[in-house]
Amino acid sequence: ASFSDPIELAVFEGFLFKPLSFSVEGYKLLFSYHNLWRSYLNTIIYTFGATGLGMILDLLAAYVLSRKNLMLKRPLMVFIIITMLFNGGVIPLYLVVRTLGLTNTMAAMIIPACCNAMSIIMLKNGMESINDAICEVAQIDGAGHVRILCQIMVPLTTAFMATVILFNGIGHWNSWVNASMFISASHKDLYPLQLIMRDILISNSTEGVVSPSGYPITFYLPSLRVVMVIVGSLPLIILYPFMQKYFEKGIIIGGVKG
Repeated sequence: ASFSDPIELAVFEGFLFKPLSFSVEGYKLLFSYHNLWRSYLNTIIYTFGATGLGMILDLLAAYVLSRKNLMLKRPLMVFIIITMLFNGGVIPLYLVVRTLGLTNTMAAMIIPACCNAMSIIMLKNGMESINDAICEVAQIDGAGHVRILCQIMVPLTTAFMATVILFNGIGHWNSWVNASMFISASHKDLYPLQLIMRDILISNSTEGVVSPSGYPITFYLPSLRVVMVIVGSLPLIILYPFMQKYFEKGIIIGGVKG
């Protein structure tokens, strides 16, 4: 459908298994949308920023919780697990972000959602599956906790890290709820791709899109919708095959350990 002629697609009914008339007019029209490339860049920044910062925090928390001699280990785990079941709600979250002065900033899309309990637990299980003798030998040789984490734990938990990165990366790439709360319409230059997709797919917004022919722009909406879906999904479709083996290994090992 995305490679079909937009006008023919607008009047077509039924199932479509091949392009009606091969055309890239829909892609040209979408790429002329003035907010598209900026929103694409914003989404990349948000995804890499939140996933990267979250991975650092998750690794630090998981390493501490994986140590057998940690005081209050069980209460800490219960505290973390509770956050998976209950939260303060949307309004308290917004009030906290607003009070911190993060609304209408990129930080509002990176900091509040960068760390989650599931990632910590998955990485903790991965670190607990490593033989304690390895860490003990490293400590005898004079290695501190930072060196053990960076040079032993991280290389040996690659599968778990890849799983966490894939889960969190997809979540941040597809996230739009936080953006709709924390970024106002007057700051569209901070919109992620998903909010642009919402405007086109649901709100039928065509602001900034100029019809290349004499037809009204509404005739191009069906083509814009399918092209937007392809453009928004393509990066994840390309990335997944390269991380699939790590993803499957991390899920299997983590499930057995859990």
